[in-house]
Amino acid sequence: MKRMKKCFEYQKKLHDLLKDKLYIGITEKEIEGIIASLGVKWQGDIVSGERSANIEGAATERKISEGDALIIDIQFFDGELWSDITRTYFFGKPQDLAEKLYKKTEKALKKAENLLKNGTKCSEIYAFLQKEIDTEYAFTHHAGHLIGVEPLIKPQFLPDSTESLKSGMMVTLEPGVYVPDRFGIRLENNYLITDSGFEKLFDYTQDINDFIIMR
Repeated sequence: MKRMKKCFEYQKKLHDLLKDKLYIGITEKEIEGIIASLGVKWQGDIVSGERSANIEGAATERKISEGDALIIDIQFFDGELWSDITRTYFFGKPQDLAEKLYKKTEKALKKAENLLKNGTKCSEIYAFLQKEIDTEYAFTHHAGHLIGVEPLIKPQFLPDSTESLKSGMMVTLEPGVYVPDRFGIRLENNYLITDSGFEKLFDYTQDINDFIIMR
């Protein structure tokens, strides 16, 4: 969508930069500085290690250790509209459970795209993602939401949502898993609902191997 092109240029630039700049031992605050260096209005979550199991939070002076996961959930504003993209990084080889749950989350997100069409109930999206992830650690927050002139717009995709998708809506899908006191994983992409289905607005890799930091 042309109106949000700049937003997604910022998102791509950010993750390309993070892959180059992240290292074992960096602090969350230093990562915040990398994001701020882009000079774009933003907000979001930067949580690592056991903090990532808490779903959200601002950056701290916590130093990232080998074995940690890092959730980067960033909303960029291009002066008119917001984007909202999440990726999860791993420092060193991911734990076996983390790799298994990441791949389940990635697969569930991809399959849920088939529901992105005019008339789909928002509650149906939540139920589908829960069923696909199928673990006690599955997310309890919304499964996605509308975006646009604000970073988060209702309806959110929750069990009690009564709204349905309509052509012209810009939405996210946002599944995750959170293992208490160990790690969290979340993935999020943005889409435009069209008369014929959807348009993926940020077609950027989700492959776990592209988000493993070994240095």
